[in-house]
Amino acid sequence: MTEKKTGALEPENTYTGNLDVKNKVNKTIPSTAKVRFKANRKYDLHIGRDCITFLPYEAKEIPLSWLSHRDWDNAKKYFDVIGG
Repeated sequence: MTEKKTGALEPENTYTGNLDVKNKVNKTIPSTAKVRFKANRKYDLHIGRDCITFLPYEAKEIPLSWLSHRDWDNAKKYFDVIGG
């Protein structure tokens, strides 16, 4: 039996979407900041009513809003802000 050819073959890997649209990357503003405690002792970071315990030279993520809190002004001398 012979197969009947009807025309050109359609490529297997074709893109049927809109080629005019460029890839858009959603850039989001981070909601956390990474800070590192820079002393060789344990420290309890109190911001408002919240508390996070840091061990010597430990890095943790804190909410970005804490960096603008008035309690952060007293504690920022003990920390390095790594990201945020």
